[in-house]
Order: sequence, then structure tokens, then C-alpha cells
Amino acid sequence: MNHLICYHYIHTWTVFGSNMTSTETTNGRQEVAHDSKVAPGVYRFGTNRVNWYVVEAGGELIVIDAGLPNHWEQLLDGLNGLGYSPENIAALVLTHGHGDHIGFANQLQKTANVPVLVHTADVALVDGDGEENMLELVRNLWRPAVIRLLIEFSRSGGIPSPLESVESFAAGTDLELSATLRVIHVPGHSTGSCALYLPDRNVLFCGDALATVDLKTGNTRGPQIMSMFNDNREQALESLDRLGSLGEVTLLPGHGDPWRGEMQEAIQLARSE
Repeated sequence: MNHLICYHYIHTWTVFGSNMTSTETTNGRQEVAHDSKVAPGVYRFGTNRVNWYVVEAGGELIVIDAGLPNHWEQLLDGLNGLGYSPENIAALVLTHGHGDHIGFANQLQKTANVPVLVHTADVALVDGDGEENMLELVRNLWRPAVIRLLIEFSRSGGIPSPLESVESFAAGTDLELSATLRVIHVPGHSTGSCALYLPDRNVLFCGDALATVDLKTGNTRGPQIMSMFNDNREQALESLDRLGSLGEVTLLPGHGDPWRGEMQEAIQLARSE
């Protein structure tokens, strides 16, 4: 299902749910109920359902994922609070190419000429030539949690435009930016899904390889495989083995709260559902 069809569903169900009680603003700020700093020099932004992160290192910043389009103002506010500007961002690194991870990427490029990096296999997604798996979303449109998710997507700017410029990286490489990010390819959620490991702080940005909230039901039981939007669920489960040797980590997912513990425990929890 392409982005245009996806936007149709978002628009339709936003209208359907427009009379539902909500305290969210257009960029979701009122819904944020977490402390920004989640590890040394690592800050969490977004909402309770859609996360992105800022890493502080060597007087520069790295942004991990870009949320939804209207999160741009949240980025500017966050940078100002930390004493930085967009010009201090060394790179925006995407864990994968789905629309809820590339939201303000174009705006950041236009404002500060920040390079955007994504795995080679997901370049087509961010260019607008690929397709996301929306089958589970369509099947579960009756669920209150899914309706709330679609309302949030629409109020936060909807589906972002394809990226105008992107640089690609391969699996098994280290991204030597202001901090070193180890790229671990974990296909399944998307073909180019990657986890990004920050070894000097034992932080793992797992993207959507793991989540700590089920967007379909709202369940927050801990590390779990995404219940929707997977290209190949079985492959996603198998890919978790590539993370098993990392030991104790602060796990920072694209959806849900941080989780701290041994990666082997996280994998066992994800496979026990």
C-alpha cells in the first residue's frame, strides 16, 4: 500500500474520531509524559507513541529518526533548551524508512543542510518508490488504540513527503560521526531496518525491530515485536539473534518507553508473546 492510500485511511479515521476526547496538541506535546534525558547525553522526544532521539557528543548532535512532520517545532525547542541550533547537527540517521520516522527530515535538510542517512535497502522507501505493509492496520481499524494512532498521525502532519536527498550506508559498518554508531542490520520490519548501537554508553536505538508498546492494543508489557507494519514478521523475529551479544543495554525503541536490561532477556520477552 503506497503513501497516498495510507493517507486516505488516516484522513478518513481522523474524521471518524474527531469527536473523541483528546488532550493532544497538533505536535503531540501535551501527550508527552516522559523525562527527556534517557541516558548520558541522550534525549528522547516525540510522544508516548512515536519516539525519536538526540545524541550529544563532542559539541555536536546526532538525531536518530525524525518522527512526524509537526515534530519540527519540538526539535527546535529541544535544541534551544540544550543550547544548540540545527546547524550543530552532524547527521540525521534513520533506523528505517517508514513514514513515522522521516517526518521532519526534509525540513532539517532545507534549514541546515544536514545529511540524512539510511540503510541501502530502505532508500526506495524514503524516496517514495517503496511500499509499507499496511495490511494489519486495515484489519484493525476498529480498535480504539489504532484510531488514536491515526488521529495522532494526522494531527502531527500526516504522511511526510519523500526525501529530496539521502545518503545510504551498508550493514556491518560503523558510522563515525561525533559519536560512533554501530550499524546492526535487523531486516523484517522493513528490508533495511537497522538497530544503531552506541557502545560508549551501552545504548541501543532499536527502531522498530522491538517496541515496548503494542500500537494495535496499547499493551505496554515490555520488549515485543511490532504488531503492525512488518514486511516479514518471522524474519523480524529471527533478526533479533543479531542483537543477543550486546549484553546489558538501555533499549530505546521507536514506539514505547525505554527498557533497561540484558538483550537476551529482551529477545526472550519478544519471542514469548
